[in-house]
Parts: sequence; structure tokens; C-alpha cells
Amino acid sequence: MANVFKAMGSLEILEVPQNGIKKDGMIALLDALKSNAQTLREVYLHDNWIKQEAIDRLVEFILRAESLERLNISDSTMGTNGACLLY
Repeated sequence: MANVFKAMGSLEILEVPQNGIKKDGMIALLDALKSNAQTLREVYLHDNWIKQEAIDRLVEFILRAESLERLNISDSTMGTNGACLLY
């Protein structure tokens, strides 16, 4: 999926809640989201794995996502340190 999303470059809404996406999948997905950062308005990643390298990529995506209106990362596994990076 991440490769398709990356190639599209024009996503506006992405909803992948509660999919059990783990480390490698989340890193690939967040890299793909960076390729769509100019067009994405809503991203729902809640209840998936977001730790370590994935948090860094999430921060990079957020910094690029000028049109982002909604981001749901609740119930992720990022912990306090990860949440502080996003703050």
C-alpha cells in the first residue's frame, strides 16, 4: 500500500485505524505520506504502532503537511517521549 500511496502524490484523506500496522509498515506508510504532504487534509492512524523511527517520520510529515486539518494518532504506542516530540 505504501508504494501505491507514494506514487500517487495526491492523497487528500487517509484512514487506516486499528490495522495492527507495525514498525516496518508504519515507517513505509509515513514515508509515503511525506510524498503526499502537500495534498493531505485528514490522516487517521489511531490504534497502530508509532514508536522510534516512525515518530521521527511522523514529525517530518507534520512539518511538511501545510494543508493538514485533522490528524488522529490516539491509542498509538508512542508513549510520553514520542508525544513530547510532537508537542
